[in-house]
Amino acid sequence: MRNYKNLIFATLFLIVIMLASSQASAAIPDKVDWSGKQTSIKNQYDRRTCFDFAIIAALEARYNRDYNMTLDLSEQYLHHLIKSSWLDVIPPNYTPNYLYENQVSYWGGGSSDCVSFTRDYDICAENDINYNSTLGINRGYLGQSEMESLKNYINARTNNACGDFAWLPDPKDNKVTQAQVDAFEYSPYYIPTSARTGAIYGVESFARLNSPNVSANIEQVIANGYDVILDFNTNWYRDRYGVYQYSGTSGGESHCVLVVGYDRPNRIFIVKNSWGESSMIRVKYDVFEKNATGAHYITKVKAPVSYSNQKSRLLGVFNLNNDSLRGKLVIRRLPNYSNVPARLGHFIDANGNYKAINGYFSTETKGITFSIADSRYTEPGIMTGKYFYTDDYSWNTIHAAPDFIVRDSSGKMILYPFHNGTFYGNTPIQVGNDWSFTHYLVGNWTGDGTHDLIVRNSLGELYLYPFRNNTFYGNTPIKLGSGFNYTDYLVGNWTGDGTDDLIVRTASGDLYLIIIRNNSISASPIKVGNGFINMTDYLVGNWTGDGTSDLIIRNANGELYLYQFRNNTFYGNVSGKVGEGFNGVVNYLVGNWTNDGTDDLIVRFSSGDLWLYTFRNNTFYGNYSAKVGNEFNSFTDIYVGNWFCDGTSDIIARTGSGDMMLYQFKNNTLYGNNSYKVGNDFNFSNYLVGNWSGK
Repeated sequence: MRNYKNLIFATLFLIVIMLASSQASAAIPDKVDWSGKQTSIKNQYDRRTCFDFAIIAALEARYNRDYNMTLDLSEQYLHHLIKSSWLDVIPPNYTPNYLYENQVSYWGGGSSDCVSFTRDYDICAENDINYNSTLGINRGYLGQSEMESLKNYINARTNNACGDFAWLPDPKDNKVTQAQVDAFEYSPYYIPTSARTGAIYGVESFARLNSPNVSANIEQVIANGYDVILDFNTNWYRDRYGVYQYSGTSGGESHCVLVVGYDRPNRIFIVKNSWGESSMIRVKYDVFEKNATGAHYITKVKAPVSYSNQKSRLLGVFNLNNDSLRGKLVIRRLPNYSNVPARLGHFIDANGNYKAINGYFSTETKGITFSIADSRYTEPGIMTGKYFYTDDYSWNTIHAAPDFIVRDSSGKMILYPFHNGTFYGNTPIQVGNDWSFTHYLVGNWTGDGTHDLIVRNSLGELYLYPFRNNTFYGNTPIKLGSGFNYTDYLVGNWTGDGTDDLIVRTASGDLYLIIIRNNSISASPIKVGNGFINMTDYLVGNWTGDGTSDLIIRNANGELYLYQFRNNTFYGNVSGKVGEGFNGVVNYLVGNWTNDGTDDLIVRFSSGDLWLYTFRNNTFYGNYSAKVGNEFNSFTDIYVGNWFCDGTSDIIARTGSGDMMLYQFKNNTLYGNNSYKVGNDFNFSNYLVGNWSGK
């Protein structure tokens, strides 16, 4: 038996030898040269920006390999992105070393690690940073003297906003401020809009090369079809044959190059440098073996498209002048590829106070959720303070997490700010008293994005109460009209201009449009429909996705009908049956439940179950529906609002004892998402949800 064991062992040993021999025969080639896949050699001039050139060279070569594209991408734009989006803060207070939290691209310095920025930010072409004929320099790439000229050019047109950028290593001596850094980085004289909108090229994935001082590791990556972005110290000299040899006494500096080939028999690497050479340079193996400090390589690039993903358009300084926010937003950096909340920058209020902003993308690249802290410095990525979101990149519309105004039995109006994801810890504010009206109509009545209130008294009079500075006090109510003795009042963006108006219904079923402009009713009521009798529910929403409100009604049989509102009327527009079987429904909750910009419907049945019905192609028929929650029969009221500030509607439900429970709606369901208690003792007569505090 022992002999058989020896035979088996000998056989296995022979197999191992054969496998090793087979692998050796399939070893990587002695020589590989990817010079033919490289773009033209460039010149970094007198700035310490070699890493930008090596990264861009690798990116261009990867597009050449994978998409047969010959690109000329902007090293200057990459350098701007790396420096301006850098974050240098020190725990536990997360204050910066200097008076600014990021670096400035007026200066140089970096390494191959910065390839990660090309995954988080897209890069524009060289010609997107166009020639500035007034300044007389090409912004595509600037030497240090040209950077100085650019800084002076900006200073001359901005009352010396950049200062002199006299960088000193000791923080006590360095007087460069955050405002000066921002004035330079986000000046249109430096980075034009065309650069941000033209940024469409970037890295999908990259890898770190371990032990870059081992030549075999570099060879393996190159043999696999990749170029190596390599950091090293230039302890070298150029011999009479033009080959760079190792020198232990040359006193080299940090440098970064792109290694594009190797010649093992002669122990030479083929390298793309950025000193304006006419061809690739040759570097002996021992230069990198004794001096390499780090290396990366790009494994995949993003598919080239003809449009920007719009992320870069979010960077910069934005002037805000609405009741939600007044001041400036400075967005210096964005969330990374995993969309973890990040320190975005600062909000600067009208008094010049800096407040930290943290946030994340809420809808891929189409919206962002952010919070504004109460202080200048906070832990990066930790969202504290009031939440806001925007669903485009114009910053024309900044939305805050909704607050509540409630009316108690004595007629007091009390604001409950919703802050840090809760009502707890936020002091209620009395904002009115002796209110006793029959109708409370919340809407964007003045067109500034902040909600105000129209009320109707028992005499049929309508009054507009502007809500300013977190109160109704001190804001004179405006009488809009009298004779408003209607059965129903429907608030909506009926005219499609972003300002709310009213549609009212008479007892005979006629519908009239009341247009409110400039704090008054602008014209006589306009009849827009008739025959609206025997209807049990009226559901106003952006049903057709064009931004103008439409109407879905439910009749006594549980059938739903859509009435499209166009050209200030229901007459002559799309109408028809869109659903049935809606009997036994206790609540109809209209909201942007699927976060596609079109409203959908969640209904609560008497059983306490919640069902989502998506509205597509002007109907509920044939579209997605699903049970999204249960046991909601213990709640007396359910309110809809975007409390998680991600663009999707959420729910706050009130129990009979006055507890307020928040339920996040995500991935088309309430199941498995955040839910927690956000308040208690909410036992009031009226509950008005709106963007009241705006901060």
